[in-house]
Amino acid sequence: MKYKTSFSEPAKGVTLCSIDTGSRFKLSNITVNFVLPLSGDVASSAVLPYILKRTCKKYSTTILMSRRLAELYGATLSAGVSKIGENQQITLSAGFLDDRFSLDGESISSETADLLLDVIFEPNIVNGAFGDEDVEREKRLMIERKESEMNEKRVYAMKRCIKHMFEGEAYATDEYGEIEDIKAI
Repeated sequence: MKYKTSFSEPAKGVTLCSIDTGSRFKLSNITVNFVLPLSGDVASSAVLPYILKRTCKKYSTTILMSRRLAELYGATLSAGVSKIGENQQITLSAGFLDDRFSLDGESISSETADLLLDVIFEPNIVNGAFGDEDVEREKRLMIERKESEMNEKRVYAMKRCIKHMFEGEAYATDEYGEIEDIKAI
């Protein structure tokens, strides 16, 4: 089966990739990737997508956000951080039921896209900052993620090897930053 893939550049530095799979799948996905140089405050940018996906200005608590996702037929929001070469990729995704399965002909895709845009462009910021509780929770979870890597022999060995082989280069930087940097956020 062939898929229809199209690329466009709606703004400078923004690439839109659309893959039309026809009616093959029952679920759809919208993913937004931000690509940043792997330098500077890597830890803060690694924690950011996890804070963003929890709430936004319109749905300011996790309960309100969960209700909204449930209204969208169980849509999901997910976040991730990865390293691609000397870049850090920040990912926010929304997964949702295809529009043809909605009960009242509503556009689940449009409403989910709006929610994802709210999460990105209208974050839950109070007095110019994210809530202390949200930041502390995500810092703790990020530190736990980093510590769990130390318990995985292969992952730990690979990361140590990369750190030593590429010492002095951006590629040696861990995509999540160092535990000390995460604690300092």
